Amino acid sequence: MRFVFVASLLALVLAGTALAVPSAAPDPSRLILARSDFPAGTNYTGQDMPANYIQALAKAGIKAKAKAYYVDFHSGHYVSGIVTTTESTSQASKLFKYSKTDMQKSATKILIPASYGDEQIALTTKHVDKVELLVRRNRMVWEVEVLLGVPKASLIAEIKKYAAKQQKRIGAG
Repeated sequence: MRFVFVASLLALVLAGTALAVPSAAPDPSRLILARSDFPAGTNYTGQDMPANYIQALAKAGIKAKAKAYYVDFHSGHYVSGIVTTTESTSQASKLFKYSKTDMQKSATKILIPASYGDEQIALTTKHVDKVELLVRRNRMVWEVEVLLGVPKASLIAEIKKYAAKQQKRIGAG
């Protein structure tokens, strides 16, 4: 009888420990925009993030996985993005802060009249017609970038179009 009690207690402790440990980061390759999210005839490339990106995050205490994509519309118009998944909301918040600080060094903040996550910032650059949107949703940080090939007024509409698709893929995050 004592053995049953000890075994039950051990099972409860192990179950509690399993709940306290953050789960592994989701696979970002399932969350990035896919070829089917873009018009036919575009050149789509998905790619793993370089090891030095993941290593730099690890040095900052962020355990993450990341996947990127790049789409060439063959008219000087490009859309690219990245999804980085972390093991916790606090790690994602830290990554968002680092990314936001880095992006603001060479860009100007603009307003995107839609919310795509828990935190977001949209920026444009003066030297290249480009709009970037950085979003944190729970444990994930994602970015969509639209550049060149469309009139400047259309950049906002384009970023909103692909950000809405990205938001749908991320879901609850």
